[in-house]
Amino acid sequence: MTRCWPLSLLLFTVSVFAATEPEAPEHWPIEARRDIQWLQISGQSPVPALLRYSEEVRTVGNAVLIPEAGKQVVSPYQMMYLRRSLAALGWNTLLIEPPSWPDTQDSKFWLNYRLELVTRLKAALELTAGLKGRTLIVAEGLSASTTMKLFADGELPQPEALVLLSPYVPEVAQNQEIIGWFGQSQYPLLDFYTPFDNRWAQSTVEQRAVAARKQVRLDFRQVNLAVQPPNDSGQRWLTRQIHGWIDHLGW
Repeated sequence: MTRCWPLSLLLFTVSVFAATEPEAPEHWPIEARRDIQWLQISGQSPVPALLRYSEEVRTVGNAVLIPEAGKQVVSPYQMMYLRRSLAALGWNTLLIEPPSWPDTQDSKFWLNYRLELVTRLKAALELTAGLKGRTLIVAEGLSASTTMKLFADGELPQPEALVLLSPYVPEVAQNQEIIGWFGQSQYPLLDFYTPFDNRWAQSTVEQRAVAARKQVRLDFRQVNLAVQPPNDSGQRWLTRQIHGWIDHLGW
């Protein structure tokens, strides 16, 4: 026997499921509210991300953008610019909000940060898996080193290409681990540094390049972004460097 549920109960059920996905804050820019996506992570609140589709007829691929730890997804920094500028060049861009800045006084601060970031990255990659083209990952600061660590430990499948913006870990021994990953990586790697990087990032610049080039590889490039961010001309140059490198790889 078929049971008929009251319409009011059905409408209530639908409203409950709809309410599980929050709305973008009203103070966000209009374009951010338009592009909002919520990454669904088991046992956690939805994580905000901004999905902007390619503005070109031909889609180059997908770019997952991961800002420095603690930045909001709408922070007016390099990643917010890249999400627009790469979309204008034919990329689908997905800008995800990173975990909060960790308590560096805790000896397990980096482990805790990795555990939070890996769940967000997995959710982001699941979303881009449904889009057309290959996937590029661009990560900044502590998020950059953490992303590379996740690949080195096999927590995530090897990336099709990885761009790092001033990677570092604010602890001496762990910061030095980054050099080894540059020597071990088997995927295309673009490494940016600036004269304005913190001392942790600056301390490994030369060694990162030496470790990568020992493999006599053609898919590694290290670039000095010699303009203090945020700066429009520097951001345009950064976009051209990333897009040109991908073009060199033959995407």
